[in-house]
Amino acid sequence: MKLNRIILLIGLLGALHGCYEEDFSICDEANVELGFSLMDDDGRDIFLENISAVNVFLFDEYGYYVTQSRVENSELSIFQGVRMVLEPGSYNVVCWGNVNGNTNMSQEESADLYITYKGIDADGITTIDADRVFYGPVVAGESSLSAETYNSFELEVTESGAAEVIYFGYAHRTLDIRIKGFTDHDGERSLPELRVSGLPMGLGYGREVMKDADGNTLTVMCHKATEWVTESGETYAYTAVNALYFDMDEEIELDVIDPVTGGSVYNASLTYILELLELKDETLILIPLILEFVDGDVSISFPGWSTENPGTGFGR
Repeated sequence: MKLNRIILLIGLLGALHGCYEEDFSICDEANVELGFSLMDDDGRDIFLENISAVNVFLFDEYGYYVTQSRVENSELSIFQGVRMVLEPGSYNVVCWGNVNGNTNMSQEESADLYITYKGIDADGITTIDADRVFYGPVVAGESSLSAETYNSFELEVTESGAAEVIYFGYAHRTLDIRIKGFTDHDGERSLPELRVSGLPMGLGYGREVMKDADGNTLTVMCHKATEWVTESGETYAYTAVNALYFDMDEEIELDVIDPVTGGSVYNASLTYILELLELKDETLILIPLILEFVDGDVSISFPGWSTENPGTGFGR
């Protein structure tokens, strides 16, 4: 039994890569076809609008790592999925979309697969926010905004092969932040910095957050610079923080940092604010905030919101 498994693993190495030769000739030999889909609330497939590359991980039925492949945008534009050659049997598939230059992927030869922030220092701080990542599979046929996640996709390959669709869901939230009227310690109009703390350090299967040996959630602080933006004649400091997906019950805090002193001049609990405004909807992907400094006071608002979902942040 063990010998058979070793032979199978050797035979599968590189199986996910074979369909992307320049002339695509080997695709004729593929017996497994996995399509990819990302659905919006209206039932429209928005996969190619949002996902530029997919990392595909293949495990056997016992959870042992078999192989992996990365499907790039140029390949997805020809076939929105992946084709491969697999022996008959039971497999588990996990996909991460948009794990690009801003996100690490820690992958062992087991089911312990996590994506994490890059550049985390000894104090748990990073200046690099995450990619706009997506996870597959989610519950088939549901909107990707509200769909629950599965741990992995169970793939049954028969003698004649298999053809399935893996539905993706969001594994990130974007904080879209504008700061108006800020002056530094010296009274100068300058660009502040922003810190977002309490973000989960990493996500695993089914968007499970990384925890330590005692079961405590591992978190990071993202330190992000702002830049001047002018819209409709109004100039403000702006930044967008792409965060790995966090639960609305997690204690996420925002700090506006004075560039002169390095100290926080304003602290807010994002969790508390969203709760007050009854905006703790799990489908909120884009969270827009305006912080306005006036005569030493700070007001916070959500542009275009009352208690309605403002949208999903496509294109951010």
